Amino acid sequence: MRAPGLRGTIAAAVVVATGWITGGCGAQQGEGVDPGSTAGPPPVRTAAERRALVESYREQIRRSPDRACRLGRVLGDAEIGFGPQGESLIASAGLQWLRPQGSAPPIRRKLGPTSWWPALGVDGRRVLLAAGVVGKRGSRAEPHKLVLLESNNLGETFDRPRLIERSKRWLIDPELLKLRNGMWLLFFTEVNGEANSNRATYTVRLFASVDDGKSWKQRARPLRGPKGVNIEDAQAVEVEDGTVLLVYEHETKDRGASTLRQIRSTDRGKTWSKPTTVWDDVPGADVEPGGYLRFDDGELWLVASTDEDAVGGSYGRAVVKRKVSRDGGKTWGDKKTLIDLQDQIALQAFETPSGKVGLLTLRFYGDFEAESFRTLYRYHLDRDAPPGVFECTVEEVFASGFEDGGLEAWSVVKPGTPKGPANQEPAPKGDPAPKAPETEAPETNGEADPAGSGEGGEGGR
Repeated sequence: MRAPGLRGTIAAAVVVATGWITGGCGAQQGEGVDPGSTAGPPPVRTAAERRALVESYREQIRRSPDRACRLGRVLGDAEIGFGPQGESLIASAGLQWLRPQGSAPPIRRKLGPTSWWPALGVDGRRVLLAAGVVGKRGSRAEPHKLVLLESNNLGETFDRPRLIERSKRWLIDPELLKLRNGMWLLFFTEVNGEANSNRATYTVRLFASVDDGKSWKQRARPLRGPKGVNIEDAQAVEVEDGTVLLVYEHETKDRGASTLRQIRSTDRGKTWSKPTTVWDDVPGADVEPGGYLRFDDGELWLVASTDEDAVGGSYGRAVVKRKVSRDGGKTWGDKKTLIDLQDQIALQAFETPSGKVGLLTLRFYGDFEAESFRTLYRYHLDRDAPPGVFECTVEEVFASGFEDGGLEAWSVVKPGTPKGPANQEPAPKGDPAPKAPETEAPETNGEADPAGSGEGGEGGR
């Protein structure tokens, strides 16, 4: 999970746009409080206090030099993909589904009772959307679930969610990757214990599909960390020789010192190497992975947000940087700052249809634990741009009514609030997807076990 309340405690939703951008949602129950956080609930504020706080955040945005890059408020993480004609598709945490402009009115579809994490895979006009759904607790306890939705018309409509996995443990941080041979890989992290804390054991798991997502089979688990170490935000890429790389954050305290580690598979996820550290340049720095970006000439970028220029500031002092590999991820160097404005969490690096480097980030504004104004930004820059030089462009992003990114242009849907009688849909029940029997897969890798923990183990090759 990126942070408390991000891939955490927010009701399920998707926002998708084709050739335009749609917004996130307003505050909902649980915003800013993570089940693994030791912080208390947000302070009770009067309506006047909340209005004043929101206006102060808006003023910060108006004064910011990247204000034109702002897409709008969201509740958590987001991912972007592109259709065959360069249409932008964005999935984000929230509680709404918006069809493309010019078609039917917005449609709301509830996927789960409390929370989920999105992963987006786009292949032509086909869209796969994976989501981690948090189950209910107490007398009406339900298992946590990983579900998959499919669309064959660029997100105009989706099939009913199909159940990929269920567990008594949290299932977080899904990641979808389509390999060049047509196989789909679906990674996610299982948390045995208190999510987003160092009081749990994190295991990265993997399912694979060789029939374009119709059925999924569990593969050997790429990684299991020892108790007391957070393993979060795993992101994957396939390099030129077919090797699959997986990078993740390794930390012992949320928003404390962390490093980025990487494992690799040369057999499409059947076995995995031991972890190697790829980003640990400044002692005490907090580093959050923003994923890989592979170029046609073989150059590979690893993007991250980090407070290494202001250690201890975590998200509030983080900027966006990148490292470069020219040997398929074996070695990394040539570090450079991409976005030098602080208060950043790097979510994704991508190549735009026009050949620019694109960055999707989240900025908070305010006290993260108590009250935040989570805002999604999209930056464009040239591949060889000087440090900190970027563009804010409306290319392939905005349509009428969204040019200024003003909050009044964004739809707000709260749990249980109808969004028009003509397009209200009931919460669909998950239809189980064909998959392998639920048996313990062999461990093929592991983080080093801290003394006395009794967890993890070396494993691997």
